[in-house]
Amino acid sequence: MRINRLMILLVISGAHTSYATTIGSDSVVTRIGFQQPLITGDRVAGATVLEAGFKMADVNTNALWDSFFQITGIADWNCGTLTLFKDLTFSDTSGAIRNLGNIVGNGHTMSLAPTMSCIPDVISTSTVVPTGGGSCNASLTFATDLPTAKDYYSVDWSYDSAFVVGGIRDNPDQFNIWQWNNASLTPVANIVFTGAQNTILQATRWHPSQFFLAVGILSNNYTDSNGATVNEIAIYQFNPFTSATTLVSSVALAATVGAVSLSWSPNGNFLVVAQVTQAGNNATQTQLVSYPVNGSGIIGAAASTVTIPQTGNRVITSSSTGHTASVSFHATGGFVVAGVATDSTNPQVYVYVYSQITGLFTAGPDATATVRATNGTSTLAASVNGVSWNKTFTNVIAVGNTSNNPLQLWSYSPGSLTYLTPPINSPLTTNVVYALNWRSDGTCLATADAMGDTTVYTFNNITNVLTQNFLGAQGGIMLDVRYSPNLGYLAADNHNHFIYIYIAGNSISGTCSNNCGIISNLVIEMSANMCLQQCLTFSGVCFIKGYDKCLTLAPHATIFIAPNSSLAFEDVILREITAGDIVCLDNSGTITLQNTTWEMDGNYTFSLGILDIVGDVHMVGEDTIFAYQSSQQCTIEKSSQLILDKAVTFSYAPSTASRDLLKFVDIDSKLVLNNATLFSTTTGIRLTHGELLVNGHSYLTSDATVPSQGITFGDGVSSSQNFIVHWSPASVLELTRGFVNYSNIGS
Repeated sequence: MRINRLMILLVISGAHTSYATTIGSDSVVTRIGFQQPLITGDRVAGATVLEAGFKMADVNTNALWDSFFQITGIADWNCGTLTLFKDLTFSDTSGAIRNLGNIVGNGHTMSLAPTMSCIPDVISTSTVVPTGGGSCNASLTFATDLPTAKDYYSVDWSYDSAFVVGGIRDNPDQFNIWQWNNASLTPVANIVFTGAQNTILQATRWHPSQFFLAVGILSNNYTDSNGATVNEIAIYQFNPFTSATTLVSSVALAATVGAVSLSWSPNGNFLVVAQVTQAGNNATQTQLVSYPVNGSGIIGAAASTVTIPQTGNRVITSSSTGHTASVSFHATGGFVVAGVATDSTNPQVYVYVYSQITGLFTAGPDATATVRATNGTSTLAASVNGVSWNKTFTNVIAVGNTSNNPLQLWSYSPGSLTYLTPPINSPLTTNVVYALNWRSDGTCLATADAMGDTTVYTFNNITNVLTQNFLGAQGGIMLDVRYSPNLGYLAADNHNHFIYIYIAGNSISGTCSNNCGIISNLVIEMSANMCLQQCLTFSGVCFIKGYDKCLTLAPHATIFIAPNSSLAFEDVILREITAGDIVCLDNSGTITLQNTTWEMDGNYTFSLGILDIVGDVHMVGEDTIFAYQSSQQCTIEKSSQLILDKAVTFSYAPSTASRDLLKFVDIDSKLVLNNATLFSTTTGIRLTHGELLVNGHSYLTSDATVPSQGITFGDGVSSSQNFIVHWSPASVLELTRGFVNYSNIGS
């Protein structure tokens, strides 16, 4: 202990500013009855009792916890960092965590109070008004100008609202990624495209729940700054720790076909791309093509294609403005709306029925509409530049166009689109609207126009009226605009070389909304059922010990496991898990589930890293899929069992062609099907040295077209690798599709 204390003093002496101090005493019990302010270098001493919690100064604060005593009251990280040299234990009587930042655990334990129902306890001071409209005030907070003449044509936020991408046309075209820290943008990555021809970068869009970035281009066979050969549709993976940005897959189109606009399905499993066949500056054919994208960012063959009916219609070509926002999804993923560029004789907005489960369009548009040049007329506008589907009031579609009526609202019901008139409650500029985007709560609409304006409107869903709240006149031509997923910020770009960031209201996760707290080498002990309401990244060796309590993931909560790190859930009931909620950032991360229940609220993909099953692990969620797509091992340890409960499907779909990634350590390692399904892709799965237990009516199914692609029991070589199948009384195991191979030896 003396050695540790000396080390602490050395650290403090090096880190203290002239005004940092030791809080309390190491030898005399000191009780502090007010919320203790903490600045960088402050140390809460060994005999100090904080009876009203603490509050760090700001995001840059790094304070030290060295007290033996429990803490009572509100612990407000204010997005700062607390380094533990003792366990941090919250009082049984009261305690709350607010604005959680970073914790350097050093192997210590943080024991949560029974009174804690959520972390953080407060997530928003904003008011979302579901009916009647709310406030959508905005203010310019940051602008970045490029040192050379580069024109931005698209902009987007990462799903955690921490990174911004800007797509540039400059011959060579390129995209930049910046980190946003609530005050400024810091450049972290740049990918430049070079080749024999101008690439004409059209669109950049982040994946809705992972650090994948989709890029749409009008030409193919170019080289990026990493030396990779890239084609018209490309998926890059971004590492938020190292900023490494790497091509993981791309799709080559025909020489005269370009990718002009793209949109991810809400579940992130498919990418819908607007593709045009070009003849000079005209598009002779426009198609919407649905591509599957697996959890590793690999694009598959097109799942479905629909052709816009009229020859000559087009969704964006290589015009001087390069509009990027012409395809938008309904919040459920059940419909896609597409805006169509110049054609003076045909309807220009189309809605298609779509399934984000299968990636299939229903043939032919479900509804079409004529975009009007002026209110109350049937005269067509010259061009549709952008469409955006309201994610809350899901009948409403906003359309930006080239006409005297450049901002329009349309109401969709199955089979029809109805023009909503008049949509404006205050003077509306007649400037051409190039892009628009609804805030995800549905109350605010932002537009980017030809005169360099970024305009924000409040939407009243009762009267269908838009009221202008903010007008940012930046000059140039504004070409794209996007709300951050946390609702707090608005990004816009123009081709005068600028990216603009606006404060757009209170974010959904409080003041730490754009910081994913980093928890390193820490054990977290739960004392009650609770929810997580923010993003956390676990680094080093970390544990969450639940003692059979429930941990519910709120809609905007995400758990990341950093490279070369592990997170073990022990005796936890994990609830409301959906795609992207718990993610390894690369294949060196490990998630351990020990005597844990994994309750899915929707389909989930395990795309990167290692999964370790210890004890009894239940996967629950009727009609949900746990898709194992990692190239690494999933191990069921000795005396352990992975139990799939009613109507759960375990989908074996690894990103590499290996049949042996589901490993059973010993013969008493079990996979249990309780009225559940085991599925395999054409890769096939080989189960050895373990046991399958069938309860109720369970299923085996695969995409296999030949036996070698099927589900195989045993390795056909050694009896030590036999895989045993047991049925409970009155149980059935049904093969619904594909092949099963019985390759056990001597049994």
